[in-house]
Amino acid sequence: MHGISWQRGEKFYWYDANTNHILKISKPIFYILTNDQKNIRRLSFKEKERAHKIISEFRRKYGVFKPTSVIKRVVKDCNAVKEMLSNSMGSLILNITNDCNMRCKYCTFGDKYPYAKSYDKSKMSFYIMKKGMEYLFSHAKKSEKVYISFYGGEPLLYFDIIKKGIKYAKALGQKYNKSIKFKITTNFTSVTKEMMQFFIENRVNLTISLNGPKEIHDRERIFKNGSGTFDVIMQNLRTLYRLSSEYLHSHVTYAIVITPPFEILTVRDFFNSFPYKTRNLLIITLPSPHDTTYYKNMPSTIWKDYQQQLENLKREFIEQIHKGMKPDWFTFSFFKGILYRIHTRFVGKRDYMYPNGAGIPGATRCYLSTDGIYYPCEKVWERLPIGDVKHGINKRRVCYIYSRFIEICESQCLDCWANGLCYLCYNRALEFKNGRNVLSMEKKGQYCDDVKNTLKKALIFYTDIMEATGGNFFNTFKLSSTNVKDECKI
Repeated sequence: MHGISWQRGEKFYWYDANTNHILKISKPIFYILTNDQKNIRRLSFKEKERAHKIISEFRRKYGVFKPTSVIKRVVKDCNAVKEMLSNSMGSLILNITNDCNMRCKYCTFGDKYPYAKSYDKSKMSFYIMKKGMEYLFSHAKKSEKVYISFYGGEPLLYFDIIKKGIKYAKALGQKYNKSIKFKITTNFTSVTKEMMQFFIENRVNLTISLNGPKEIHDRERIFKNGSGTFDVIMQNLRTLYRLSSEYLHSHVTYAIVITPPFEILTVRDFFNSFPYKTRNLLIITLPSPHDTTYYKNMPSTIWKDYQQQLENLKREFIEQIHKGMKPDWFTFSFFKGILYRIHTRFVGKRDYMYPNGAGIPGATRCYLSTDGIYYPCEKVWERLPIGDVKHGINKRRVCYIYSRFIEICESQCLDCWANGLCYLCYNRALEFKNGRNVLSMEKKGQYCDDVKNTLKKALIFYTDIMEATGGNFFNTFKLSSTNVKDECKI
């Protein structure tokens, strides 16, 4: 059967890969779907007859329990891609500089990521910034609002150009009748009171890097001279809080990188009792384990330890739910992305799939480098150019990239049980070959087992939560889905 199954105590579940249904099933049906011959032989004739009857009925009615994949194609429409690039751009990420006042040990700019860009003193000119903003607004006719992010390096090293850029973007917003959301990703060590006041006045969203308590944060996030940065960040947060606690609460998000030796529960406890909490969910990641030497000299047992800590985090989270407690800030942030992906998935009959987690390069997101080159997003490390500020985004180039990724999906994904939930995108298919970066079938395929393993664990956790809350957990967080009500249960 095309899907996966799992057992939790005396409860049995089936994720149907053709329809995205999550089904709670009986023990006899579980044995039949998993072809467990030993236990099938123990079933009575009536149990087997009833199970086969239900499987046939649900196969006819809902399209579930089919023996093979019915997915025949990956959605592809280059005309729609060109239309989006012409009228529906929505997000511009401006890489202000490749310079930084810190030297975090896992940074992609450092020597641990040989295929990524390196630190340098380059900075974006106001001319390039203006051209990027003008292009965004003139190609966002159908977008309700636009998002402009300032990225680096450390963008606050060049606050003057950010200040000038926000003023210019506001003028463009009035001209094109567009609302704007501004965001800055910062290490928050070079910020001044003047900058803070500007951010408050202009309602700029800040994403601040903070890895946890001092001993954990300062282990990796250090200044050029090797000293820790935790105390400086905390002092700056105190200043921001005094200037406007309302602004900090509403416009600040913390970005956490969990690093080995992993101490997830310690980091959780730190943030759950943090004096400068915000209403925004935390952004929690690991240093990328791909194309890096960062983990080279670390014991292989770190990943087993990491998985054990994740299981402990999940178990304590479920215990909180059973006790009627509000889910804690850190743990909900940690799992929200993948759980929300499951919760809001399309459910129903289909013969198609979308190209995993890939958006439309330049339309969904668009990254502009210091030298005026457009890339799909910040995650591809300036490795897949799609245009420049002089000529704009090259629509033919974008269609080629989009079509090439679809070709890879067609060759690898049509028969995969995870194609309805997969989140792999362009950055996981990029490979350096013959002096250039190309989208590679082999490279993308290297990540498939990890993704399937992650998704199966997430599906199990999702059903654990739904069982513990009677299905009401996600409504508490306003994560409603029009498709969940259509799920069939046996």
